[in-house]
Amino acid sequence: MEVKKVTLLKEVVEKAFGRKILIASDCDSLSKDIYRQTNVKLSLNTLRRFFNLIKSKYQVSLFTLDLLSRYCGFPSFSELADNGEEMQQNSSGNDQGLLNFLTLLFNDSDVKCINDVTYINLIHTTIIYLDKKPNIIDQLQRRIAKTLNGQIFYYEQSVNIDKLDSYYGVGLCYYLNEKRTVEAQIFGNSLLCFRYWLTMNMEAIKKHHNEILCYTINESVPPSIAGRYFAAQLYFAEAFNREIGSILTQAREFYSSIKPSKFIYQDFPAFEYILSEALVLTYQYEEALFYIHEAIKKRNNKVAPHVDLRLFESIYLNQAIAFANIGREEKSLDILETITAMNFYFLSRNFNRILYFSLQQTIKKRKSVDEQLQYLVEQTGFKKLLVKSMETIAVVLLVLTNFQAFGYLVT
Repeated sequence: MEVKKVTLLKEVVEKAFGRKILIASDCDSLSKDIYRQTNVKLSLNTLRRFFNLIKSKYQVSLFTLDLLSRYCGFPSFSELADNGEEMQQNSSGNDQGLLNFLTLLFNDSDVKCINDVTYINLIHTTIIYLDKKPNIIDQLQRRIAKTLNGQIFYYEQSVNIDKLDSYYGVGLCYYLNEKRTVEAQIFGNSLLCFRYWLTMNMEAIKKHHNEILCYTINESVPPSIAGRYFAAQLYFAEAFNREIGSILTQAREFYSSIKPSKFIYQDFPAFEYILSEALVLTYQYEEALFYIHEAIKKRNNKVAPHVDLRLFESIYLNQAIAFANIGREEKSLDILETITAMNFYFLSRNFNRILYFSLQQTIKKRKSVDEQLQYLVEQTGFKKLLVKSMETIAVVLLVLTNFQAFGYLVT
């Protein structure tokens, strides 16, 4: 067991507790707080040994490490250790005044409804600003995970795909620890499943997929949550080469049960958006085009004012990718030429740029990976997309060769 990781856990426990552990009475108070948060008792002597207040010739048990990690908002010690470098970077040199101000923004703001455009824009501005203040992100995420506004507007409505393998992915662990509803657990674990699919961490994919399968969905579950539920199953099936027919059937059945909006404005097609993206990434192009077509139909109707229309740019990108992979290269190119990379939604811009540049390479039939694409993969940690890019180029070349061999006209 690495001393560095255990030392990190001690620091994180002290932050979660709110003070240094220096004497036995501190351990006693900590033990009570751990029980309050986890409903599991950890003895005073165990904590004293862990914080080196009394000598011990034995290593700390995995049970103790996992329990302390859960107390800090992580599912396990291994998950905390995996995110250790990011946490250390974010925890140095805290600006306490700024941290307190931003916490109040989530704590005390009286928001009229979850579609409050003014408040949503304020949160988006805050997220952009946070990239310039990495030293306060970890503590802020811990705090706002305990608030209703933080849970809804920061974690649920502002899914930061570009930082999924960075601080937002760490924050999801805090969110899952604080919000124990079925919908929240599906939401958080499905995004973490996606994170580890993108970073090719097989054990973590399996772990979060298994967490999701502890729950079932029905018509009362919001479409966005259901989309994440089925998407996570697709990522797991692709990673472990499992059969997906039943997943596609269940997704169609759920989709047919979604009630049309009764309002003059249409909500954003979240189910179609999330699921079609997963289908494209897992090579199910024909099925993806069905949901993409449905999403575009909604775009042609009136869309609610709170919906960021830049999200549709991703839908068109996925449509172009799907067409390219079923042999309709000219149609794909026509769509690609209408897409501007700068117009991608700000929380998934780099993710979509990777797909965008990969498609450009595919259509131009280049086998090399350019420096810009390599840089974006390094920035996000999404190495799966680099592998997928090379696989897609090979597949598209094979599809086009077959079409030409049989004399088909590709349009």
